[in-house]
Formats: sequence, structure tokens, C-alpha cells
Amino acid sequence: MGLLTEQFKAHRDVYSCIGINIAHLGDEDKHTLDCAFSGEMVMERDTGWFVKLYEFDKKEEGGTLETFFTELYQGITPTLLTIFCEAYQAGYRLIEFDMDALIVKDLPVFD
Repeated sequence: MGLLTEQFKAHRDVYSCIGINIAHLGDEDKHTLDCAFSGEMVMERDTGWFVKLYEFDKKEEGGTLETFFTELYQGITPTLLTIFCEAYQAGYRLIEFDMDALIVKDLPVFD
């Protein structure tokens, strides 16, 4: 293993990513992500989106995680809000919405 590999492994600025199939996004969710694309935390791709989840500090923000995401993403649906909150609470800080990602059995699927 090289020196750079060792440095990368020891790096502290890391976060986990979860892949979620875009079938879990309704038209309103896709519109919300398209509108958020101009921001720095959402990147559109040919096959979906990357969404980096902002760090939430309840003490600093003075509210709930749900309120935090609702204020960040105007027009967010309950489904997308659930995905963001559950992914965040599970320790993920990046969501890759992709047409080839796995289907999550407890999330609704849209055509």
C-alpha cells in the first residue's frame, strides 16, 4: 500500500453515501431536486442526482431535522423528507439517487 493510500485511509473528512433508486421519487420530488440543482449541495446527473446532506446541529439550528430540511428544500414532499431524514439519522451524508440503485422495500415506488 502506498503512502497516499495510507493518508487517505487516515483522513478524517469522510462520510457515507447511500444509493437509492429514482423510482422512489415522484414528479414533485424530481422537480424539488431540479430546483435545488442550482445550489451547492445537489448535483444533477444523467441517471439521477447526488444530494449532500447538510450537517444539522439541533442546538445551533434550534429546531427539528424535519424543519431543517423543509426550510432548505422548498416544496419537499413527505416522501423525500422521509428519505433525507432517515438517511441522515442512519449516518449517511450523501445520497445517490440513481436509476440503477437498489429499491428500498419500505419506500413508495412511483412510475
